[in-house]
Amino acid sequence: MVDSINIWYPFWDSSDGSLEKLSSSLKDWSKIEKGNDFVSYRGRLDNLQVSISGRGIRVVGSVPKFLFGNNLFEIQQGDVKLFAEKLNDALGIDMRKGKLTRLDFGNNLICKYPPSMYLEHFADARYFTKKKYTSGISYLNKNRHFALYDKIVEAKKGGQFIPAPFEHKNVLRSEARLMNSASILKYMKKELYLENLADDTVWEYMPKVYQSFYFHINRKKEMGYDLSQITQPKDYYDLLMIQAIQSKGGLEAALKEIDNLKKQNSFSDKRCYARAKKKIRTLYEIGTDLSDKSILEELDAKVKAAFQKSG
Repeated sequence: MVDSINIWYPFWDSSDGSLEKLSSSLKDWSKIEKGNDFVSYRGRLDNLQVSISGRGIRVVGSVPKFLFGNNLFEIQQGDVKLFAEKLNDALGIDMRKGKLTRLDFGNNLICKYPPSMYLEHFADARYFTKKKYTSGISYLNKNRHFALYDKIVEAKKGGQFIPAPFEHKNVLRSEARLMNSASILKYMKKELYLENLADDTVWEYMPKVYQSFYFHINRKKEMGYDLSQITQPKDYYDLLMIQAIQSKGGLEAALKEIDNLKKQNSFSDKRCYARAKKKIRTLYEIGTDLSDKSILEELDAKVKAAFQKSG
């Protein structure tokens, strides 16, 4: 569930040359000198961005990428300890006391249709600014973000290897982001450090926060039908019948009309009433599959199932 984090670990005594010692563990590092004898080092530790100065050390990046080389595979609660151990060994410093100043968490949802078909039905969200980009949408304010995007497109754009379980799959990433320590305190009910990120209470709150952000987004009221599933004339004729059923007021209203026809002895063969009801029920089920509304119902169900799995 956890993806990117921002860790700040303050320390004050760098007179023993520990800054240069720490920086030696980084790739592509550079030394930055400013006024008042302020010196800092910046570099990479695998995928992580690391900044070191006399004030402290900051580590920013994706936890699953650091552990697994990609963030299509999601880390679980027990993986947090493994991340801390690997980070400590690489830097030669105990980062467990480091404070989290950003926390991203979410799920990779394997869906029936391409992510773009789901994204077009999300509208605005109160207290957020909606931003669209090529492969997704984000909802932003200064304290929290929520993003929905095509994970495979983004992974390929970043040159990331696509593991076999995700090849040729429709993967929609949905992700909550707490952008500062105040937001983390508000939603996680306590300050977070690397050493308590794996606490049970944190992993109980994350799904609830994630779910509340997701369902806070308004849905577009105008819902149509997925015409990509119309592949032959019969499909289109069925769609016209489905729309007629909806215009009658839905399934129950259409079935009631058959009952009224039966009372009037409209059909010469009494078996026709049962056959008509069966046909209407079948068409109604087809209409549910074709309906854009069912697309979001599918996604909602997957989000809820992901929470249950994570919990």
